[in-house]
Amino acid sequence: MPSRRLLAVLAFCACAFLSVAPTGGAAPAPSHWCGTDEATGDRLPDAVSSYQLHAVYAIPSDGVDRYLQLAPAIARDLAAIDTWWQGQDPTRTLRWDMHAFPGCDSAFGALDISFLRLPLAASAYALPEEGGYANLVRGLQGTFTDRYKKYQVFYDGPIDPNSEVCGVSSLGPTDAGASYAFTLVQADALNGYCGSLGDTNYMAETEVHELIHNLGAVTPSAPHLCSGGHVCDSEADIMAPYGTSDSLSDYVLDLNRDDYYGHSGSWWDVQDSGWLRHLDAPQLALTVVRSGDGTVRSDLPGIACPPACSITWDGGTKVSLSAQSGANARFAGWSGSCTGTSSCEVTMDAAKTVTAKFVPATTRVAVSIAGRGRVTSTPAGISCPGKCAATFPSTATVRLKATATKGWRFTGWSGACHGKTACALRAGAARATFKRA
Repeated sequence: MPSRRLLAVLAFCACAFLSVAPTGGAAPAPSHWCGTDEATGDRLPDAVSSYQLHAVYAIPSDGVDRYLQLAPAIARDLAAIDTWWQGQDPTRTLRWDMHAFPGCDSAFGALDISFLRLPLAASAYALPEEGGYANLVRGLQGTFTDRYKKYQVFYDGPIDPNSEVCGVSSLGPTDAGASYAFTLVQADALNGYCGSLGDTNYMAETEVHELIHNLGAVTPSAPHLCSGGHVCDSEADIMAPYGTSDSLSDYVLDLNRDDYYGHSGSWWDVQDSGWLRHLDAPQLALTVVRSGDGTVRSDLPGIACPPACSITWDGGTKVSLSAQSGANARFAGWSGSCTGTSSCEVTMDAAKTVTAKFVPATTRVAVSIAGRGRVTSTPAGISCPGKCAATFPSTATVRLKATATKGWRFTGWSGACHGKTACALRAGAARATFKRA
């Protein structure tokens, strides 16, 4: 049985993982993918919150589109990785971008998978280690650029027979910033040891290996670093450059926890990645209530209200909400877990509700006259008779002044104002009465 082979470090610090020949294995749930359409972008709103990993199926410009055929296989692979990861660390798992497909009966059946036809022909991507990787990245950068998402790309195009790789990734940024990990779907047809999508063992090894690279591993400070971003203390480590097992379950996530995951050193630890969901933290709901015409968005994906006005977060997550008023409205302020009119900052240490109030941007003031006289306004706008109604900013206080015609006297206001003193209002209709002197 062929073993995985080492790939030299690519430009852009890319690293590769080579799997072994498939020998079978049952596919776990989901039994099907719940989507029915081929989305060319990220489906919004997201059904999960915070930093996310987003799946993309990509083909070259001259490639054959097998999106609907392979989407269930992609979902099965990522479900298997989720099971494996939780077996390695019961407190963490990868946070995948999901969509609320109607009637979906499984978690990974709701996986959000985007489609992308790349701008270049297959020959531009055939050798990832010789420029093809850079072309793949450039092809993604025009469409998938969310700084809070990393992209797991399933590239379904022919690979040069001289290439011995199953997947490729950069050592991705550990903080916010879009980056890409690639699984080469057609590699197995050439080298026979990469496996096929959906077998949940063989190609899944490649997928999780490249994802860990993209989460920032393995850094130069790791004690067992070797071969450009890999570790060489055991072939059983998922980040080893070589391996002999044909089952994902035979691999471990950082043997002895001393190189890249759950270690006690000061260098980057993938366990601290924002793209991991904390299974040991409470899941707490943040709910936004809107009053008036406007929208509310969170800095991290999650709240996009409307329609996504309530979503759960890992306990301890810090979320910033911003309000955007409608075309004829203004934001009047927060209430509940936030106050004031600036951005709303909440820490999810309990379930929280925030109300965003929007009010009309302008209001209407109208004047009528009984008798003979004149009414003017400050700010300018009303000069009645003549112009007896006007709109003003809803924040403005409109002051009305009544001036009697010679031989008449002003006797008082009615309607929105009362008495004989100056009339000050923000909206409504006032009547000025004049009688003969």
